[in-house]
Amino acid sequence: MWRKRFLLVILSLTLAAGCNPGIFVDAPELPDYKEVTIEGDGGSWECPFLREGLKRIYINYPVSDLEYVTYYGSGGITGPDCHPSELESIVFENPAECYSIGFNGNMLYVTCGYSNRQDSILLNFEYDWGVTKTVHITITQGRPLTALFAQYETDLVLEEDFERVVRQYGFLNNGPIPQKVVVYPYSSAQCSSIVVPEAEWAEGMNLTMERPFFDGQDWLYEQADVVTGKMDNFIPSWMMDSGQFTVEVPAGVKAKVSIMLHYTRAGRKGAMHFRNTAAGFETSVNFTCTVIYPVSYEYGVEYE
Repeated sequence: MWRKRFLLVILSLTLAAGCNPGIFVDAPELPDYKEVTIEGDGGSWECPFLREGLKRIYINYPVSDLEYVTYYGSGGITGPDCHPSELESIVFENPAECYSIGFNGNMLYVTCGYSNRQDSILLNFEYDWGVTKTVHITITQGRPLTALFAQYETDLVLEEDFERVVRQYGFLNNGPIPQKVVVYPYSSAQCSSIVVPEAEWAEGMNLTMERPFFDGQDWLYEQADVVTGKMDNFIPSWMMDSGQFTVEVPAGVKAKVSIMLHYTRAGRKGAMHFRNTAAGFETSVNFTCTVIYPVSYEYGVEYE
């Protein structure tokens, strides 16, 4: 529904401009490089350009963005290889960003419906005399998506012994009597967590959600502030003094302690929901939450 409303606005703008015969006369050439900035929510910009001699109009979109791009020509939906004489608009739309680049006669129109983040677009005009002119369009960040909630839709899956990490410590007893050393095997072990959305547009979102964690005995859940797509490394407080053991070091002896930590990877899938306040709709995206914790250890002692 939003796309239909947005395209109707673009169409009315370009058709209205097409009724002005002055825009087809002596259109100036674009400079070789031009920078333009428009607002993220409802911003627009227009400029005349030389259409004669155009071989190609293109934007080098990354592969991850191609599914959100639609090319429109005089016969309807077309593709990136559409000849400039037939190309009418390039529309980019996903739940976080929507803009249109329209071509009518010798006029270029750029209109942004909404933009959750700042974006940069390189619009290229390739001419048959070997010159390519570039318009660098910056779309500023508009109103961000509002995180509503996240809910899990699968059970927690544990991948035990996902990783093993070995740490070694040396204790030298130069004294005349035996010594006892208390070792905390988890004290410097890191845990990690990441929430990965299926769609790239949903990365970098701030969200408060339930996240699985290991408390030393069981897998539970806690409320956590996460940034989607960003790895979070941390050391829980319980790990600083948990699982300790004692090593006896005889007089005049060096003890070498090797600790092997066994890590478990826990994962759960679900969907997170957002509201686009600029466009007035709600959307959702699937995600996977993954956490990695050390859950057990074994150790050995050698004396030198």
